[in-house]
Amino acid sequence: MRNPAAVRLIIAAALVVEFGGFLYDTFWHDQHLSEVAIPPGELLTVHGGIYLGQLTLMAVAATVIARRAADRPTARVLWAMLCGGLVQTLGSVLDMWSHGHGYEKDLYHNTIYAGAAVTVLAYLLLEVVGRRSARGEETRSADSGASAERAETASRVG
Repeated sequence: MRNPAAVRLIIAAALVVEFGGFLYDTFWHDQHLSEVAIPPGELLTVHGGIYLGQLTLMAVAATVIARRAADRPTARVLWAMLCGGLVQTLGSVLDMWSHGHGYEKDLYHNTIYAGAAVTVLAYLLLEVVGRRSARGEETRSADSGASAERAETASRVG
């Protein structure tokens, strides 16, 4: 990845948008009956933040994986994140279908939440892997700087 911190920041922003969407969805459902059929346009409005966050997160993870721009540990975490996003998307599609037919099913919501839990855990792992990787790069550059210094000192002495 050319800029791993930027990738993590975009993913964090997508999660914030998604969870803002969950809050809006919860508030909206508190104010409206869920047993009536909801037209798809209204569902997109109610669930738009959730969908936007989900799709952004999956697009970033898939792009980095497809470009092979991540080291192996990071790619594994991104695969987990992508799988969590796909589980969420499956739950969202089923939930939208059930709302369109005038009912709700807890299984569909639980599928969404399970996928969201996986994406959040993957994001936290991504932060750990990213920080370890950055620390390793700092150590390598400090070691190479010390090696260059020793070589310069040896050339002056010799």
